[in-house]
Amino acid sequence: MSQKPDGADMVALQKILQSHALELDAKCQTLGILMMDRSSSMKVFGDTPRRALNEYLRELGKLPNHEAVSVGIFTFDAAVQMDVPISPVAKVPSMKHYDTGYGTRLYGTVFGVLGHMLPKIEAMLKTGADLETIVAVFTDGYDSVSRECLPEVQHLAARAIQFRCKLIVFGIGVDAKAIAREMGFPEDLAIDVPATREGVRTATTRVTEISTTSSARDKFSPRFRG
Repeated sequence: MSQKPDGADMVALQKILQSHALELDAKCQTLGILMMDRSSSMKVFGDTPRRALNEYLRELGKLPNHEAVSVGIFTFDAAVQMDVPISPVAKVPSMKHYDTGYGTRLYGTVFGVLGHMLPKIEAMLKTGADLETIVAVFTDGYDSVSRECLPEVQHLAARAIQFRCKLIVFGIGVDAKAIAREMGFPEDLAIDVPATREGVRTATTRVTEISTTSSARDKFSPRFRG
């Protein structure tokens, strides 16, 4: 992972990622990477984000092919936390805590996570693996501490699209299309939800639907050309 923007914070995130040896399971066909805002403004939703993300994990664990599904969950305020290390869904623990903080490291989180995972995704695709990746970002605000990462985010987003990644932004009471456009994510996969607890649940339910419905996968998946 590059360390160019936001030096010290990127080094800290790199250590978190490397400490868990985030290697993709060879059987993985669906990979879900979720990044949830935990800035102070998210406090109004209480424990709903944690419970909604755990419901996402439970639903994926019920799939007939759940052994071929891997997931990882990150949360961010001014720092980034890996709440669920990327691993097969049958083996991941549920989220135990969701504690809000201060600041919104939106771009730095996307930069750090994509920068670490894209080489692994690319390597799997080059073996001929039929891997679909869903990257979902949930935020109720705009980046406040890592705007210097934006050019790298745009570069990584373009690469991710080449690697058959669906890049989804959920705007919780904010303009999802504006955030997606700025990051280089497809605007047609940017989804606005109300700034309510039900809105948060709607967002995670939509990711579950995209992850589990074959028609949704067919609709949004360009083929990889290595």
